[in-house]
Amino acid sequence: MIKTFNNSERIFTQQKKLDEFSYTIDDIITKYQIKFENKMEDITSNFLTYFQHSLEKELILLIKKIHSHNFQELNKYLIEQLLNSSSLESLNKHEKDTVAKIFNKISLSILENLVF
Repeated sequence: MIKTFNNSERIFTQQKKLDEFSYTIDDIITKYQIKFENKMEDITSNFLTYFQHSLEKELILLIKKIHSHNFQELNKYLIEQLLNSSSLESLNKHEKDTVAKIFNKISLSILENLVF
């Protein structure tokens, strides 16, 4: 009977140690799993933030190019209309170029303040 009791106690002690080991392993796995998940979230978040900023920069550059092109076409048209008006027909080529340069500088300044 004592032998059976000692054997049962030994088995119980071994099972207890195995259970403690299992809990310890589970705790370690959970701890590192949480660390891994947090790290992956950080990496994903950083990537998405960088990607978003890159897209924003590209979009801004594209908008600037479109505005610049449209702005140049609009300026050409407006300068033609301005210089072909009856009040400016008497200007010589140099004077018309000067008026065009002034008009371009003024309109570029206005555009930069509005868009950029």
